[in-house]
Amino acid sequence: IIKSKSLKSSFRYNGIFVEIIDLSDWSGELHSISNILIVVVKYFFDEIKQNQEVKIIHLERLNDLDTFISHKHAEFTNQWSKNNYSPDMKVSGLKPELSELKDFLMESVRLKKSISEAFGKHQCLHVQYEKLVKDQSDCLQKVQSFLKVPQKKLFTILKKQGPGNYDHVSNYGELSAFYESFR
Repeated sequence: IIKSKSLKSSFRYNGIFVEIIDLSDWSGELHSISNILIVVVKYFFDEIKQNQEVKIIHLERLNDLDTFISHKHAEFTNQWSKNNYSPDMKVSGLKPELSELKDFLMESVRLKKSISEAFGKHQCLHVQYEKLVKDQSDCLQKVQSFLKVPQKKLFTILKKQGPGNYDHVSNYGELSAFYESFR
């Protein structure tokens, strides 16, 4: 536990050397490792934002309602990724609140604006999740071209997590109607 408003430190995180130069502009105290990681993310975010030579690959979903339902599905099952070895988690009766969707959509709008402002002058490749799932090979070739690295055949063992339909969401019609009126 670190209780300091100003910290000069360095450490390794997953083999990456991380140096935190100054946290004096942060109000409050750091209480846990999760807060330290938030500081590290903020530090790297600020560094990347300032360095316009950094190329940005932005993975995005076409539909914020799909993103919301995927998130609720993952929360419900506590399964945030899936691969060939993951057990199938059957879900039924998922019923997210409209207020949760509204909050999610408002935050999504705020976040998209913030990302656009932060990285508007960077070279940016937008990769749509739906296209990546449909044609991994083509999308990954575009990523390699964007990064100007030698082309290699890439693959992932990750699989689409949700069932691909919304039968397991008992109030999907209500959520969908709200989403359409929000857009």
